[in-house]
Amino acid sequence: MGLDYPLPRDIIARTICKVGKPALNPLRKCLHNGKYTQILEAIGFISYYEEDTTSLDDVIQLFTKYKDDSLMIWKLLRSLQAFKNEKVLEILKLYTTSSVEQHKWEAKRSLEQINRR
Repeated sequence: MGLDYPLPRDIIARTICKVGKPALNPLRKCLHNGKYTQILEAIGFISYYEEDTTSLDDVIQLFTKYKDDSLMIWKLLRSLQAFKNEKVLEILKLYTTSSVEQHKWEAKRSLEQINRR
């Protein structure tokens, strides 16, 4: 296998994304009951492309639960690009001044994505 071959989780994620909105409820449950690695991958893509905001409160809650986990915060910041509202903009603007460089650039990137929509 070459380095460009998709990982099994990528294949699964693409398949779930093709399901679209019907996959969101089980994925939302995963945010609360899933394993760490499942939570990392669960919501953003479908929410972004389907313009569905039902999982926003769940994502915001995870910022508190994982406040000391840099990787999870980075993934959450990335997922916020799917949601355009004042609370999201407030969170992203806060992270644009983060001491964690990856959080800073991801917050800025998500803000740019929101502004393009």
